[in-house]
This record gives sequence, structure tokens and C-alpha cells, in this order.
Amino acid sequence: MASAINLNISTEDLKLSIFGNFLLLDETCKSSITLNNLKNSEYKNNRCNNQLNKSSSGVEIELDEVSASWRINHPLQILNSITLKFKSGELCAVVGPAGSGKSSLLNLLLQELPVDAGTVRLFQMKNEVSVDLRTMLGFVQSKPEITISYASQDPLLFSGTIKDNILFGLEYDHARYQEVCFLVKDFKELPNRDMTIVGEGGKSLSIDQKTKVNLARAIYRQADLYLLDDIFHGIDDNDSEFIFNECVLGFLQGKTRILVTDHIDYLKQADTIAVIEKESIKHQGTFVTLKEESFEFNELLHTIQQNKTTNYTKIITTNMNEENENIEIEFNLMKSRHTNQFTCRQEVVKIQVEGKVDDKAISSTNNLKKTSHRHFNSCREISIYLLLLVLIILWQLATITVDQWMAYWTTVESIKTCIQAPKFMCINLQNQLKSILDTNINKNFVNEHKLIVHKNAKYIYTVLIITLIGLFISSIYFSINFCISVGQKLYNLIFCDFLKAKMEFFSSQFSEKTASKLIKDIQIMDNSIIPAVIQTMVIIFQIILTIINIATVFRWILLPFILMAPILFYLTKYFCRTIQSIQELENNTKNPLDLHVRETLHGLTTIRSYSENVLLKLCEKFNQHQEMNAGARYILISIMSAYNLAIELLFCIFISCVYFLLIAKHQDCENNFDFPENTFNESVGFAISQSLILMSLFQYGTQQIVIILSQLTVMRRIIQFIDTPKEGTIETQNPPPANWPSDGQIIWRNIFINNRRYGLSVFQNADLMIEPCWKVGVVEKTNADNTSITSALFRLVDQGMHEEIIIDGLDIKSVGLQDLRSNISIIPKNPFLFTGTLRFNLDPFQQYTDKAIWGVLGEVELNGITLNQWVTDGGRNFSINERKLICLARALLRSNRILVLDQITDGLDLNTKIIIQRVLQSYFKYCTIITITNHLESLISGDLILVMDNGRLLEFGSPYELLIMRINSHFGQMIKKYNQTMVECIIQN
Repeated sequence: MASAINLNISTEDLKLSIFGNFLLLDETCKSSITLNNLKNSEYKNNRCNNQLNKSSSGVEIELDEVSASWRINHPLQILNSITLKFKSGELCAVVGPAGSGKSSLLNLLLQELPVDAGTVRLFQMKNEVSVDLRTMLGFVQSKPEITISYASQDPLLFSGTIKDNILFGLEYDHARYQEVCFLVKDFKELPNRDMTIVGEGGKSLSIDQKTKVNLARAIYRQADLYLLDDIFHGIDDNDSEFIFNECVLGFLQGKTRILVTDHIDYLKQADTIAVIEKESIKHQGTFVTLKEESFEFNELLHTIQQNKTTNYTKIITTNMNEENENIEIEFNLMKSRHTNQFTCRQEVVKIQVEGKVDDKAISSTNNLKKTSHRHFNSCREISIYLLLLVLIILWQLATITVDQWMAYWTTVESIKTCIQAPKFMCINLQNQLKSILDTNINKNFVNEHKLIVHKNAKYIYTVLIITLIGLFISSIYFSINFCISVGQKLYNLIFCDFLKAKMEFFSSQFSEKTASKLIKDIQIMDNSIIPAVIQTMVIIFQIILTIINIATVFRWILLPFILMAPILFYLTKYFCRTIQSIQELENNTKNPLDLHVRETLHGLTTIRSYSENVLLKLCEKFNQHQEMNAGARYILISIMSAYNLAIELLFCIFISCVYFLLIAKHQDCENNFDFPENTFNESVGFAISQSLILMSLFQYGTQQIVIILSQLTVMRRIIQFIDTPKEGTIETQNPPPANWPSDGQIIWRNIFINNRRYGLSVFQNADLMIEPCWKVGVVEKTNADNTSITSALFRLVDQGMHEEIIIDGLDIKSVGLQDLRSNISIIPKNPFLFTGTLRFNLDPFQQYTDKAIWGVLGEVELNGITLNQWVTDGGRNFSINERKLICLARALLRSNRILVLDQITDGLDLNTKIIIQRVLQSYFKYCTIITITNHLESLISGDLILVMDNGRLLEFGSPYELLIMRINSHFGQMIKKYNQTMVECIIQN
């Protein structure tokens, strides 16, 4: 026991040591960061308080023929022969297509990317002589105190509050903190402001809010160099402009800032621009210089400008050519309802979330037994189960037969010496042998004294052993098959029920942490619970037959066992009840530890850009989680050791009783001259050996019972997912026509949807008509997440939706969910790819040929990717641009008449946006497209615009009507605030 505990503690210490060393792996910045204490300064409502940043100057950066790769001297270069210079205090913009090496350049400055050739120099002052060479090859830094703050493209958020994520281990400076929170805005809109819990990976925040928290952490830190990697990804244009002007240009003025972006307005205001393409710097200079001297840069600007102005002017031509038709359509729409302007009701309808899982109800014993019995019964394999049961019984009977045969054989051999003795000394013993071995046995096996021949006894023993081994192997084989079969069927049942759960369950209760926990629970069920049930069944048979085996020696041996049985029962019952609680405690303390490690590994680049103090605080937090988990584990091991010790003491008493009973019987038999000494010794040895086996069986059986009982929480969680409220019918008896929808017309009649996630009523009594081939834009006035359109169209809120939505003459409530959702394509805001091959992600049901798949990949310019290329979890081995294009290729392959685009251009580079626009204009021209976006310029070219506010419909109409015909429309106010030039262009035409 002591060695086991010491081994466990040593293992925990080793984990802590490994974690700390991993954080410092290849860490080159080992200097501490000097933070200026500004706690005594007062916060003023000035948007750009430059005095807070005068404590340190910027950094001058020089790269001289630098080549870099993730492996030193690897032939595949991430950056190739880069030469550039950024002056101190400048705003330096980096622009280029996706995969050109923009983020790699920032990783190089962070010293995460090793230098293969050339030199990187960082100077605090111009022409300053280097006095401190860094440990990294090819990297020279003038002072070790130079600090770098980094804002990653993918937001890094730790579990905790927004405030914790912004401070990130730094000291709290009230004035600077308030200024930073004002610059990024939005926090005041959250329920608990900066004390809002962000959840795992920022699950409770929108992409916009996560990006702002990530940016706030970077600018809160007082640094000499700020690396901003596409910080406007996911932020709407109004907030982006505010952050750029007040934060990048104002708050960080005087610091060296490297900004990765493709916004032309921001490029114009940069001090220097570096154009990177194909891992090399093509051009560097000011905006004016590059425009005058670089044909490639002018071509790039022309492409960007053309991409933006196309959306501005397309509506003008469309309206001029189809003015009469649009007026007629609008007139019909107005005639079908009293007014085009939708008036939202002022009061908010509060609703209670139905179907929410009640933990207490889930944990009830009756519910657990009822549900588990129902699901396990549906997974039964009767034939395999009966065969396995028969094999286990035969296996145990064969084991007893081998033991009894050995007892008989040794008894026969021991009395052979008795044959020559006086007759009365062996007569009783020979009578006992007659009861064991029939006197009519084949004469070939016995001698003249009717005792088994030694050679024949060996043959019989060999046959019995071979039979026992065969039954043992067969039992193991069918046990494994039974576990696999039951586990597979149970998993399929759980997974099917899980996928049928309502969307409100996924939006309000489900998270990445919950998903990983469910996967772990299913693994525990497959690897622990089901095998433990089989093992328990086998051990029960072994215990019963072992007791019978012992009783064949002397039936009075059962007496001490009967007396010991109640003690064993209550001891095991108390132990199982205790160990179950301790096991649950150990699991609960392990989850925060796993979460902390996952978050740390995800944001390792950002973490290592900070000082050693931050690393020490992360190690300290890891240590706290590890100590809690190790303490619970220590208690678990102690209780297990105490129980095993109690079992061993009880069986020592039992074996002593057995021995004393056999001695008493031996004394009685000696008085009657019918129990030789050798036979007594063999009987005692047999009884004691079987008693020791019985003790081992009890200990092992108790362990299996503990495994089952300790994992009851696993079964409760699984049942929690199984018993969640289900969606509507997957398939109906009357499916829609094969070519439905053929036109793409959508009619909304008196739609009233209850949004259970936010407790709001949306689409209150809305009447809409979307004609075939219309391009409809949906914009959210408050820049909040807008899921009402998608929820209604895909029947994600089926229970809260009243009246009807008609697509090409069919009410979607009469259509099965599979037919409905498979005939509407969507490109989500967060493109997700499944683990598997690229072909599986494009055509999971193998409905299309390779030629067709290659065709769509060529249209989205991804023909350089093979169909068998493996996609990792979520598609993380592809950039966000490539993931969006793959989703677009998937929609192009299905060729549905209705397409939903949810924030499709957010966070994409210019080249990807051009590809998407080309594909949409060429191949989805005759499709109904619903575009959900906050980029107002992309809505001008549409036929209909819906303006939403927190999921509620404010108004709808054509862009011309909302901007020209209606005075003070919501959309008109938004577009004027966004871009006055766009409005003037439309009015003039």
C-alpha cells in the first residue's frame, strides 16, 4: 500500500514538472517584464489617453534575408529570404493572400518560428548597438527588457471572467483598465459586464465579443511592440473603425505596431506597408509610394476597390432595369398585408424553458433503473448471451472437476502404501473411494485393487486440462464479442437519440466540454462498465462453485462462512457507498485540471509572449488543480487499501476456523482408524488453497462492483442526454417531390416564434414573401447574433413556432426534417469540417462521382487538395478561408434552390471573398439566397432587406424603398452612419 501511494504521489509530481517544463519549451524570452505602476493616475473620459503609454518607446525591427521553417533546415520554407525594416513607433501593415505567411511573420518575431538563415534584429533606439545576443539562432535583441504584446487571429480565452482574461496575470491598473474597456466597448451590454463568466474557450460570448476580449488583453499590457494578427476578424465595420482610430492610431500611438489586415482604409493610414506573397516580401513602402511605383500593388487595390464598389452599384442597374417589376411586386406585397412596416410589440414575452434537464430528477434511482433497463434491453444479443452463460457455467464446472480429480488422484496415490497394511486400516478409506469412483469403471483404467492406474490418471488429467483451456478461451472470446456487440448497439442508440435532441438543448446546455465528457463517458461504458458486468457474473459463479468445492471436503466448513457472510455484506455495502462518493469527487477535481491543460496548449504562443510571472501563475494554477485531484486520488487509494486489509483479516479468521474444524475431524477419524495422515494433509491443503482463492475472488469481485457503482454518474449523464426532448419527425409517410423545392419561393404567414434561449418572442405576426431567385439580406441593428431566420427555416424551434412557412407550396411542418434540411444549403458563420477525408466532408453519403467533386473544387480554386487528404478535428489543418471554400463547394455540389449564407465573408482575405462572389454570381444566380451579415455594402445588391433587432423583425423592403421612399427608416439610418458616399451614389442614380 505504501509503495502504491508513493508511486502515485511521485507520478503527480512528475506531471507538474512536465507541465512547467513544457510551458518553457523553446522559450527564448526569459527576461522579466517591467510594468509601470499607474494606480495613482485618474481615469478621464478621454478616448485616447496617450500619457499612459509614454513610459516606453517603440522598437525598430530589421529582417535581413531571413528564411524560416518549423523544422530547422527543412526544405519546405515557411518564410523565404525576407528583408524588411520597420521603424520605431510606426504603424506597419502586412497584407497578402491566405497562406502567404502573414501569421508566420508574427510568429518569427515572437521567436516561435526558428530562423534557418539571415538575422532578425530588434532595437529599442535607432542605431543602438546590440549588447545582448538572444539564445535563438539568428535573433538579435538590443535589450532583454523589450516586451512584445500579441493578439492572435483565433481568440484565446481561459475559463473565468472577462476581467481575468484581460488582466491575464498582470497587476490591476484601474485607469488603464477602464480605458481599455472603453475602447473595445460591448462589455456594458453583458449581464455582469466584465465579471461575466466566459466559459470554456469563451463559449458564452459571440465571436465579436471574444475578439474584443482578446484585443483588450493585448492592449492592456504595456509593451514596446504590438503584434495584431487580423484583429478585426469577426468585428462589424462600425466597431472596427472606432477601434482602429481610437485604439490602434490613438491609444497605442508612439508604439511600434504591426497590423495584419486587408482593409484599404486602414492601409492608407499605415506608415509603411509590407506586401507578402508566396512566403516572400514583394513590396514595402508607404501607401502613396506603392501606389505610384508598384503595378502589382495597384492591381491589388483595384481588385479590392472593385470588389467593394460592385455591391454599391449593382443595385442601381438592377433597379433601373426592373423598376416596374419591383414596384408591381412591392404593390402585391403591400396589398397582401396592411403595411410593409412591421411594428414590434413593446412588451417582451417571457417564457420558461421547457424540457430543461433536472439534475435531481436525473439522479433518481427509479429513473435510472427504468431508462437503463429499457436501453440495455434494446441492445440485447440473446443468442450470444445464452451461449456465453452456458460456456461460463461449463468453464466453472470444468475447473471444479480438475480440482476434484486432483484431490481424488492424490488420495489414491497416498493410500497405495496402505494396501499392504492390515485390512481393517484401509477398509473405510476404500469405501470412500468407491463413492468417488464407480466400481464398474473400465478395467483398463484400474488395477486389481480397483484403484486408478498412474498412467491412466495422467491421461485423464491431461484431457480435463485441455477441456478447461478450451472452455476458458471460448468464454473469453464470446465475452469480448458480447461486450463489443452490446457496446456498439448501445452507442448507436445513444448517438441516434442524441442527434434527435432539440436545438435549444445544444444552445443552452451543450458545450465542447459537455461533448468531450459524453465521449469520455461512452469510452468508460465500453471499457469499464460492460466488461465489469461480465466479470461480476463470472465471479459470482466462481464464488458459488468454490464454496461447494470446499464443502466437499467437510460440510461443517460452511458454518464459519455463513457466520462471516453478513459481515462481508455490510462491510462491502458501506465500502461501495463510500468509494462511490470519493470516485465522483476524484472525477470532479480532474475535469478542471484537464480543461486548464487544454486551454494552455491552445494558447501557448500567446502565453509565452508574456513574462515568466504569467508562466509561474499558470503553473501555480495547475498545481492547485493537481493537488486537489491528487488529494482525492490519495483518499481513494487509502480506502481501497483499507477495504482489502479488512477482507484479508476476515479470511484469515475464516481459514483459521477451517483449519481447526479439519483438525477436529482428523482427531475423530483417528479414533475410528479411517483417516490416514497423508489424506488429512491433502484435505487441509485443498481446503486452505480453495479458501485463499475464495478470498481473492471476493476482493476482485468487489473491485468490479466498485467500478460499476462508481460509474453510476456516467450512466446518469448518458441517460441525461438520451432523455432530452426530441425534435419532430425525421421522415414522413408522404415525402415531398423529388425535385422539391424547384423554384425557391418562401412565404411566411403570421409567424410567431418563441426564442427559448433568450426568453424573447421573435417574428411576431410577420408576413413575408420571398420570390424565387431573390437575393435577401438580413442585418442585425444591434450587431448581435441573429439566428431567428435560420431557426425558423430549418425548424430548429419547431415547438415555439406558430402558423406556417411555405416553400414552393408545401408547409415545412408537413415535411420531414431530413427532407427539409437536406434540400436547403447553408454556409455557417463558423465553418466546421468532420474528421475524415476531404471527400467524406464533401459527399458523406457517396451520392456524387469523383469527377463532380473535382469540378466543384476547381470552381472554388481548391483543386490543389486531394480528395483523400485527411481532415483533423474541426478542420483545424485548414485555414478559415479554405474551410469556407470547402463549405461553398459542398453547397455547390448539392445544387439546392435555397442557400443561406451566415456571415460568410467575416475574417476572410480579399482573394477568398472574390472567389465566393464569383461563384455566387455564376452558379447561384437562379437560386434564392438569404444572406445574414453585418456588412451593409453587401446588402445593397439584394432584392429584399430584413432589419432585425435582437432577433425581432423591425422592417423589410427593397434597398431602394428603405433608402429613398421611406424617411428615417432603420436601414437608412444604419447606412448613413456607415457610409454617406454609398447613399449619395444611390440617390444620384
